[in-house]
Amino acid sequence: MFGCMHTHTPFCDGKDSIEMMCQAAFEKGLVCLGFSSHAPLPPFLGIKSDWHLPPSRVAAYLDEARSAARRWQGRLAVYVGLEVDGFVDSGGHLLAGPADERIRALGLDFVIGALHYILPARGAPFTVDGPPEETWQGIEMGFGGDARAFAAAYWQAECALIEGGGFDFAAHLDLLKKNTFFQDAAGAWQRRWFREDACAEGMEAAVRALAARGLPAELNTGGLNRGKTPETYPSPRLLKALHGQGVPIIVNADAHRAAELGGNYPLAAQCLQEAGFSEHLLFAGRGNWRREPL
Repeated sequence: MFGCMHTHTPFCDGKDSIEMMCQAAFEKGLVCLGFSSHAPLPPFLGIKSDWHLPPSRVAAYLDEARSAARRWQGRLAVYVGLEVDGFVDSGGHLLAGPADERIRALGLDFVIGALHYILPARGAPFTVDGPPEETWQGIEMGFGGDARAFAAAYWQAECALIEGGGFDFAAHLDLLKKNTFFQDAAGAWQRRWFREDACAEGMEAAVRALAARGLPAELNTGGLNRGKTPETYPSPRLLKALHGQGVPIIVNADAHRAAELGGNYPLAAQCLQEAGFSEHLLFAGRGNWRREPL
């Protein structure tokens, strides 16, 4: 039994409507579906984006998603939430995140804690998962081209996000690796900039932070579903570390289209088993989880 609590619609950067996503989830046998638009950006940061939920559309998003929850009651458990970014300065201080009052005041069913942005001491904020050339430009301007320093800053920010709390599970922990992957002329996956072992210390600190707070992490198949990575978020190595620290896992597709719902879930289950997991979590309402065998 699986669900998907990480789902996007045209209210942010998704492609298919809320109703289309509900219908597809029901047809694919998912037991729950959580809508998680990218939360509006904190105005004081001055960051511009076309893939976050605009503040002017928050009420419409909540109304439409909650209406779907009522329509599908008894057939599909539908929950309404947001994917909320943490914004961490170069000193490791959390400037804004899931625990902010602007998020708590919305009365959401759940909140996802995510890290997409790096705020370097030099240069402008940039995303770790945007176009590769933009990410590299951010590394060059913000870190003098030192990709390992970029990776260290990412994991420092991830730890600050986790310690700030206010969310139900952590999204795609090792999202920074997305643009390190590329396919060569023969179609084989290769790595650039840095390898996973270059940031082992930061990864382990984030795992310990999750374990200390009893927070789940997600196994996210979005990179696989969209052909951006050859593996899940988290990687097999990181999954083993999470299992070793007793961090529970929720499986999500990070679906931006109805076709992506449930995508690569058999592989996700296999990866979890190989990492030592025998069960995963299903969301069962605000603050509640159900454990399911793999």
